[in-house]
Amino acid sequence: MPIPFDARMQPRVRTLVGALIPLVVVTALSGCATRPGPGDAGYAFNLSGDYYGRVHLEGEPFDATVSLATGRRGAVSGPFKVSVPVLIVGQVEGVIVDELFRVRITYVSPGGCDGVIEGILTVEQGGGTVEGPVSIRDCGEPASGRLALRRASSDRQESTTERRAPATPATPGERRSDCSDDASCR
Repeated sequence: MPIPFDARMQPRVRTLVGALIPLVVVTALSGCATRPGPGDAGYAFNLSGDYYGRVHLEGEPFDATVSLATGRRGAVSGPFKVSVPVLIVGQVEGVIVDELFRVRITYVSPGGCDGVIEGILTVEQGGGTVEGPVSIRDCGEPASGRLALRRASSDRQESTTERRAPATPATPGERRSDCSDDASCR
């Protein structure tokens, strides 16, 4: 049986529909808004800048430095260097997923063997520290260790993928390109 139409209800239906349309539009737009993901500016766990710390291998500390940049889709890369007690130079590659950093560092050991440090590290919100267990393989038997890195204090705490070039000093009478009309920049 069809529902009879009551003409007296028509103004109420229009008012109800008129009130629901803005609600539907706001809900749809807020659902389409996306939060930044790994590699996007503003993502809380991006790694960028110079980091220092240690690789602990079976209790022995190795001082390490690394310069990291997070690119599209959370891809992280940069040079890696151990200076004490031996010199080791390598390359970092990895990916950030949520607050985890899957890292692979390739290097040539002092003995001339190819080496690999791998692990899944935890990234502190803001990207200031990253640490976790790692496995290390080169000339000898595989070993386990721990990698702990902290962003150097001279780098700003930011979660962006872009790094600014250092300011170039101006010659006398020349204004630096990174300054406004401030006289202190001349």
